[in-house]
Amino acid sequence: MKSKPTYEELEKELEILKKELLEKNELDERYNALISASNEAIFVSEKGICIDANITAEKMFGYKHKEGIGMFAADIFADESKELVKNNILLDFKEPYEAVAKKKDGSTFPVEVHGINFNYKEKRIRITAIRDITDRKLAENILKTSEEKFRNYFQNNLSVMMIIDPETKKIIDANNSAIEFYMYKKEELLQKTVYDINLLEKEKINKKMQEALSKRYNHLIFKHKLANGQIKDVDLFASTIEFENKKHIAILVIDITEKKETEKKLIEQNKAYQNLNKQLNKAITKSEENEKQFHDLFELNPISLWEEDFSKVIILLDDLKKTGVTDIKKYLKSNPVFLEKCSKIIKPLNVNTATLNLLKSPNKKYLLQNLHKIFNEKSFNFFINELSAIANGEKNFEEETEYVRFDGKIITVLSKLNVFIKSEKVISSVVDITELKEAEQSLKNQNEEYAALNEEFLNQNQELEIAKKNAEESNKLKTEFLNNMSHEIRTPMNGIIGFSKMLKNNDLSKEKRKYYTNIIINSSEQLMRIIDDILEISKLETKQLKTYKTKICMNDLLLELFSIFDIKAKENKTPLYFKKSISDRESTIYTDESKMHKILSNLIENALKFTYNGYVEIGINKIDNKIEIYVKDTGVGIKKEKQDIIFERFSQADIDLSKNYGGLGLGLSIAKENVELLNGQIRLESEEGKGSTFYITFNYEPVFENNEILNSENKNLIEILVAEDEEINFLYLSTILSQINENYTIHHAKNGAEAIDICKKNNISLVLMDLKMPIMNGFDATKKIKEEYPDLHVVAQTAYSTIDDKNKAISYGCSDFITKPINKNTLNSIIKKYIIQ
Repeated sequence: MKSKPTYEELEKELEILKKELLEKNELDERYNALISASNEAIFVSEKGICIDANITAEKMFGYKHKEGIGMFAADIFADESKELVKNNILLDFKEPYEAVAKKKDGSTFPVEVHGINFNYKEKRIRITAIRDITDRKLAENILKTSEEKFRNYFQNNLSVMMIIDPETKKIIDANNSAIEFYMYKKEELLQKTVYDINLLEKEKINKKMQEALSKRYNHLIFKHKLANGQIKDVDLFASTIEFENKKHIAILVIDITEKKETEKKLIEQNKAYQNLNKQLNKAITKSEENEKQFHDLFELNPISLWEEDFSKVIILLDDLKKTGVTDIKKYLKSNPVFLEKCSKIIKPLNVNTATLNLLKSPNKKYLLQNLHKIFNEKSFNFFINELSAIANGEKNFEEETEYVRFDGKIITVLSKLNVFIKSEKVISSVVDITELKEAEQSLKNQNEEYAALNEEFLNQNQELEIAKKNAEESNKLKTEFLNNMSHEIRTPMNGIIGFSKMLKNNDLSKEKRKYYTNIIINSSEQLMRIIDDILEISKLETKQLKTYKTKICMNDLLLELFSIFDIKAKENKTPLYFKKSISDRESTIYTDESKMHKILSNLIENALKFTYNGYVEIGINKIDNKIEIYVKDTGVGIKKEKQDIIFERFSQADIDLSKNYGGLGLGLSIAKENVELLNGQIRLESEEGKGSTFYITFNYEPVFENNEILNSENKNLIEILVAEDEEINFLYLSTILSQINENYTIHHAKNGAEAIDICKKNNISLVLMDLKMPIMNGFDATKKIKEEYPDLHVVAQTAYSTIDDKNKAISYGCSDFITKPINKNTLNSIIKKYIIQ
């Protein structure tokens, strides 16, 4: 044991220490080691510029020590907090305050700042402690719900919950948990105001309640008074809810008294530790008392401190690195013998009284002799990480670990160590954070429960709001529908009644009487359509409709509908086209003809109604084992946001269109429900201003099972082009051609230019050319086709049959001439003449 140094020896050591103070000597290292035991970031600044910082500051903000020196204090804060920090530095503000800090990587986090100014060697120095309060500031989900669902959940919830009237500040409702927590009877608690339970001043309470009303939620910490006079620290979440047609504040209360007590103890410990650190600082400046002061501060420090000699283990680790080992941690984990050797050559020099109390050891001798007993698996992992850090040249190391006290209890600790490079000694600080970790875990569990609870409240409230909005929207749309229906019924009724009265006039001319009679008939038919739609919706609503499938040729049905609507299309000057890509035999299927007629009638009528420029096209295809029918228009189109609701009854899209174009707007709803009755699907492709295409798809239920055989033998062998601008004439010709041979492939050109293009793209066997067409007439088209395909027969078809027309047609290259209306037998003779069957 080394003897106590003499005064002369201390004098010499003092001179050495004074020189080394400028180079961060060992005493500085011991001092920094004790400062580093703090969980707060410590900054020392002069005129707002950082001149020193502790290890925690480096880790918290991500700046290396050298990088931090010379930075402005405000640079480690986010933009929204810079002015606040600058003002507080200038004003020598001493009270703790909150701000938003900014790390080196640009990320921000909430902090609590506590700074103190003092004079040191004729300089104004400020020491600032910064604490990360991220966990404290995490806001939970809004406690919010509504009406009946809220009340059912509210009353029986295990969490303390109350509803406050923001005007009177009265507690207007409290659940069973609140009654139990505050120890009042319910009728007594409902006579109280927030002023009776909250110890905050009235003005401040009022301000906080106003904040709660203006924000989505508020997270606050208060002291609440119970019925027995006991004071509790509470974590309070407040949010606004609609209750009995008025805004109220719902609060959820968490008892954090135990957590606050734990924090208070840790704060007191930290303050005591900081005071001792200040004393240690003074001891350093008084060099003649250095060793004694350091010894006293080491021994009396409330934090557990260890002083150990690592010189031998550092040599051992250096030798290991010289052998080529680069991953020290991996090596230590896989070589337990080497690890045990390291543990044995580390020499414990001293521990303070706080360490004995921490580990429940009777004295230092007992502790040092039985040191191996305090380690468990987690402790050994910490030891491996500690040795790895030292081997890599780190001067500071911090990590959570576990120790086994001598009474058998396992405790969680935060261990920090500082390595003195010159002396190869280590000072470690060990802080018991068991209660804090337990409190954090408990609070975390509670917060998770409350977060789930709040989420459930929010979801319930959202569902109620959506349901309420939908109900209001539905009522509004139904009202608009009824108003529209009233208008639509009254319009034809006015025509019927008004012109019926006029027919009583005996002086009416025959022409006017006929005109008025036609108006009455048309108005009656319009009224019948409206009544049919209303009855149809009623039957669909009550599921009264049934399907009756019979054999039907879809080509014939579409042709029939085409013939009916073509008259209206011509009146509106809107071309109507019909395209079929399957034979009559293939299109003969089992389906409900009445419902199919109604579906397609609604779609075609809608297309014509909303198309004032362009054309309407209907068609049929067979895709795999499905039949697809489409109705395409180039009309007004449908907005993208309305396309999902266009098939719904009383939808706003229907109402808007009905106002502009007339009708009840039930056509698409009726069409959709009838399609679904037939186990089909209906879909829409539309672009506003460019038109819409409605597709209906059904399972293919063919009447003739040998379609595929016929198709494979005959399809695509003969392709005939019909050049005809009148759709009804084309349909007539295609029908006759199908009757002659249903497996002909028939192409349709609406003008001479299209006819030439189709000939280029297909293997055409015969062309039936109308001579009078738009864009390019039949004469010029025939001439160009014959120039390109001299062997292709073109037969002229026209309503004119003069000798000049025939001669002109022949001169332009036509092989023959056929006069409209075309007879089936005549056409068959022409085909046999020019096509080899």
